[in-house]
Amino acid sequence: MADRQWRALHVYRWHGQDELLLDTIAPELARLGVSRFFYLRYWRGGPHLRLRVPPESFEALRAAVAAHLARHPAVPRQDGPGALAAQRELARLEGADPAPLMPQDTVREEPYEPEYAKYGGPEGVRIAEDLFHSSSLIALDAVRSFRSNPRGRIVTALDMLLAPLAAVGMHGDEAVAFLAGYHRFWSPYAPDQSSWPEHHATSEQAVAQVVRRTPVGPLARRWADAVAAAWARLGPDSLAAVQAPTDQDRRRLLLLNYLHTHNNRMGVTPAHEAYLAYLAYLAHRAHTARSAGKIA
Repeated sequence: MADRQWRALHVYRWHGQDELLLDTIAPELARLGVSRFFYLRYWRGGPHLRLRVPPESFEALRAAVAAHLARHPAVPRQDGPGALAAQRELARLEGADPAPLMPQDTVREEPYEPEYAKYGGPEGVRIAEDLFHSSSLIALDAVRSFRSNPRGRIVTALDMLLAPLAAVGMHGDEAVAFLAGYHRFWSPYAPDQSSWPEHHATSEQAVAQVVRRTPVGPLARRWADAVAAAWARLGPDSLAAVQAPTDQDRRRLLLLNYLHTHNNRMGVTPAHEAYLAYLAYLAHRAHTARSAGKIA
């Protein structure tokens, strides 16, 4: 099967990305009848959106985005040194070279480079791209809900972190181990975790309710079903292309990347992911111990 054709539009906007997504990009995609697309938020060169759309929709979308930015220009920013320092630190964390900061409201096409090594070769990338489209639709609905409930972003992200674990059959100690690994993976982005035990003490009951809750919320259910469908499609060829010792490790790594990119689309940072995984790990560990009769 041939790789799908995509064109990639990068839109540099440090703030107001939610508004750009909801007020321009989503309506324009609907008007154009675009049936397949996905997006990410990224940092290199300054905070920006990366949109992947079919070639036939690209020019109309680029024109609509440029018109929106002309009508609603970015607020000028004066924190160049701070922004450059942030770029250097993110580059260090990701083992990348820093890039020059792009002017805000820059709109440009960049090559789309599928991450074959990360997602399992051509077959795995096709599975991931299908999931990315579903994820983008769900994330847009989630971001829309944050307008009326700004504090809902973290609660929703916690729900969407946990629901897919059960959907792919990851329970008990296996789920606890996965959440511990998720926390470790993103902890470099949150170097100061000294206040987290206190936060856990004040939020323990609320997080425990999310761990125990059945059924989950409608958005989290849609996301869990989408992840389960992708999980079921993973075959020997896609798993073999992922660099990990065993098929179980490969599946866990793919799941980590699926969950991370979904959080990214909702505007949840890696530091927040580390925090949520920390809370979820402790709650899931306690729940698993109670279920096994290990604690009262």
